[in-house]
Parts: sequence; C-alpha cells; structure tokens
Amino acid sequence: MSRYEDLTPYVYAEAPLDLLNIGWLGSESAASNDGGLEMARLLQKLHELSRRPQNLMMGLHSCEICLQDRADGLGVGLEVPAGTGELWLFGRDGSAYSAPVLIEHYIVDHGYMPPEGFLRAAFEELPLPPDARSRQLSEVLLSPIASLDDRANAAITLAWWGAEAEPALVGAYCKPEEYDILYPECAQTIVSIWRRKGSANWHSLEEAPSFLADQVAAEWRQ
Repeated sequence: MSRYEDLTPYVYAEAPLDLLNIGWLGSESAASNDGGLEMARLLQKLHELSRRPQNLMMGLHSCEICLQDRADGLGVGLEVPAGTGELWLFGRDGSAYSAPVLIEHYIVDHGYMPPEGFLRAAFEELPLPPDARSRQLSEVLLSPIASLDDRANAAITLAWWGAEAEPALVGAYCKPEEYDILYPECAQTIVSIWRRKGSANWHSLEEAPSFLADQVAAEWRQ
C-alpha cells in the first residue's frame, strides 16, 4: 500500500467524488494517541463502517509497519493484520475522507491519531443535510456512463444522507448483469435510511425492478 500524508488529495483508486487521505501510513509508525472515551467512540464508528467498505481490491494488504517490525526481529511469530478496502467519512462542513480499513489497527496497535476534522466527521449525527456531495453521488448512481465501481461506491456512501437520496437509490442505472453487485448495495442503504427515520417507505419501490424490491424486503427482514 502506498503512503500518503494526511489531508492530501486522494488518488489511490477511482472515487465518485473528491476525498482527502487519512491514515495511509505505509511502513512508517505514527505518533502515539492518548486513548480515552473519544478514541473508544471513534473505534466503534470505524468498526461499523468496516461492515461496508469501499473500493475493495483483489487480495489482502498486510500492515507494513508490522512487516517491518518482523524484519527487525520484533513480534516474531505474531500474526500480521491484513485487510482490503477503505472507509469513507463525511463532515457537515463539506469534508470527505478516505482511510484504509487497517486504520483501526493503526490506532489500536500503532498509536496513530487521525486529524481533528476526521474525528469530527466520525462523530457527526446522521443523516447529513442534502448538499453538493449527495447530489453528485445521486447523479453518479443514475448515470449510464459512470463505472460500476463508482456507482457501487455512491450507493454505499449515500447512507450518510437521508430520504432525499432514495429516488437515486431506487432508480440507479443498472444493467441486468450488474444486478447482483449494485442492487444489494442500494438495498442496504435504502433500509439503513428507513431504520434511521423509524419507518419504511414501500411506496417508493412501486416502480423499482423486482430484483431490487426483493433485495430491500430481504434486508428489511434481517
């Protein structure tokens, strides 16, 4: 995995909107954090986000700091953590961040402390109000020329916003051969929005493809 300084523009992979790098440490150790209640809250949020990571890649990436430690004779015999994908976080101030899934490990085992803006985004109360980012993500989801990866990432990301994202999730452009990839992500986000507001909007699915409606029903029953 490449190393990027915190708060530099994200360029590692394709993304449907502009992001800033957070926690791309490579093989360099981090300054130590103080732990405490805020860190516990942060780890809980990151753990929740890790259930739906973005930009999944082929294979796993091992922690380069741990690999360097093993090369230096430290922690020999201990398992080296590995992961794939990214966690995207968004703030009400318009900020947008990408962190590798291994950021939890970097915080707990290597003392990494993310910047303040990232912490604020992690503690945001959802849903976020509609803004340029949610509109851009909706446009990507509805676009017949956007890549499948961008549309899938947009479907996951719209979970940060509210009911105004539903039309794009229901009307997402999707070829039949993409149903198994895109519609489960749309369904999960639709249901997460419904659960957050405490009620389902089955009426919004009346014009939806049956495959998507079935996915939403199955997700709602879980």
